[in-house]
Amino acid sequence: MEKNISVSKIALALSGGFLRAIASIGVLQEFNQHNIKLAALSGSSSGALVAAAYATGKLGKLTEIILALKNPSDIFVIRPDREAIFSNDKIISLLYDLFADFDFADLDLKLFIQTCDLTEKKEIYIQSGLIREAVQAAMVIPGVFVPLKKNNKILIDGALYELLPVSILRQQGYKLIQDRPI
Repeated sequence: MEKNISVSKIALALSGGFLRAIASIGVLQEFNQHNIKLAALSGSSSGALVAAAYATGKLGKLTEIILALKNPSDIFVIRPDREAIFSNDKIISLLYDLFADFDFADLDLKLFIQTCDLTEKKEIYIQSGLIREAVQAAMVIPGVFVPLKKNNKILIDGALYELLPVSILRQQGYKLIQDRPI
């Protein structure tokens, strides 16, 4: 019989970069298999998507969605205007399917989603509100997708500031399991 291992001060930072984020799914699945519970996760860009999926118990569903993608047009649809190259519609729909109305307050662990605010030219760690909106903001590459505009901020991909969001975890006093990209 396996025991649950609860790690009160260990956190994992998940990097931006689609392939790195996908690789981290395997690490998190191993944690689940061995009943290892983390205290916190931070994620940047596509790492924010994986971190949020783990934190909400949707890692299996995210894996199914990724494996079902057959064609780039499943996600990337060209926009008719010039605000960005691609429409956000399919990504927003995917995020809604995954996270619906999950709020950070609903989580059993701390989740820090890294994004950048273009108006103040600084990084931001989202820790409250709707998870799907935070993840959307964290994955917006300027010019490629339309930035998320909220509370007088223009939020874009956090990886533009820090590919691997470890600084917030260090500031919060967590020990890091991984402090460089996989």
